[in-house]
Amino acid sequence: MKSIGKLRIINKQPYLLLSHYDMCAIQHIVDLAPQEAQWWHRVERIEEDEVVAYRLYEMYIPEQYCSGAEVESDPMMMVNFYKTLKEEHGQEKANEILQTMQAWCHSHHNMAPNPSGQDIKQFKEQCENALEQGNNDPQIMLIFNKRNEYYCRIWDPEVGLVFENVEMIVGNYDFSWIDEKAKTNFK
Repeated sequence: MKSIGKLRIINKQPYLLLSHYDMCAIQHIVDLAPQEAQWWHRVERIEEDEVVAYRLYEMYIPEQYCSGAEVESDPMMMVNFYKTLKEEHGQEKANEILQTMQAWCHSHHNMAPNPSGQDIKQFKEQCENALEQGNNDPQIMLIFNKRNEYYCRIWDPEVGLVFENVEMIVGNYDFSWIDEKAKTNFK
């Protein structure tokens, strides 16, 4: 027997939410990087009715080794990254930032944004590390390229699911105040 369609989850539709600013920042780093590059975003899980949204905010770029086919931050680079966060924000805030940096992003330059075996391995380790630390928050892997394509994988232990290729919604600016002023001030 063969299914007549692709698997769909009817009662919980996931979305990625980004501000216009954060999307422009992602496009800028992808355009700027001469090879692969990696960065992190903080993540907030939002659930309303039948929708689960994962809001990405605040970009963090650690020191890294970049090449045409891979990118890596060694342990000392990550220690230095933490020290910088601590100097800029204080220890408590630096710890909070690290605990909510659950969206690992990287670029594939001009290649397709499909995950490599190493990407899948690294994301699996990210999820396992979160569990070991008692972190039950969603973990996200995003891969972008210079052709404005992306790949997404989200593991959400709260719902016990892994989502792939989740739709990204870029937030708009709220101009409702202009609408109200127009009603009263445009004669």
